[in-house]
Amino acid sequence: MAKAEDPRTLARELGPLLESASADDLWRARSLLHAWRAKAPAKTPQEVRERVDTLLDLTREFHGFRSEVGGWVTAKDLSELATLFDIGAIGVLAVQDLVGGEGSIPKLALGGLSEALIVLGSTQYIKGDRRMLEAAVDVHLMHLHDRFWALPHRFRGTLRAAQVDEVRDAMEAFFAALRKQDVPVEARMAVAHQLYVVLGQLELAALAGASG
Repeated sequence: MAKAEDPRTLARELGPLLESASADDLWRARSLLHAWRAKAPAKTPQEVRERVDTLLDLTREFHGFRSEVGGWVTAKDLSELATLFDIGAIGVLAVQDLVGGEGSIPKLALGGLSEALIVLGSTQYIKGDRRMLEAAVDVHLMHLHDRFWALPHRFRGTLRAAQVDEVRDAMEAFFAALRKQDVPVEARMAVAHQLYVVLGQLELAALAGASG
């Protein structure tokens, strides 16, 4: 496979775009993905094609999230909100638990939430009807719920009944804690943003590791 068609090359090109996750960069990422898929030779492994398709779906959902919250909060404020939440505690460790089946997802995934909520209490970020924003964010939390549920099966294979129960309990605890009425929409929005970023990183790593 030529260098330009190597999934590792594509993953490297996409990395900064998905980390930035601005609306323009998400458009650029999708352009790269569409062009790569159109030029991929017939012998391209099915696993690689599926990873590219997953990234197309994910970037579309992420762009939808950015566009929908844009009516209530500026891109600058969203970036500022996202920095209040440690991506290691909220995202990467949660993904590692789902993929590897170790540790406590709720504890690790929400470990940095309390301190960030204190900071949120001193700043008004949201402009307009918070109820409409809460509804929009909740839609995306359900998208993320679906994607996180898919991770254990994709990366750990078929799960035993006890493992399914373990994942279900962890997922319910995580998302129930995040959706509590006393958790402001700013926090839900920022965590959703970070989880989209983490899913992007995970998919890029999987793409780079796929045989080309």
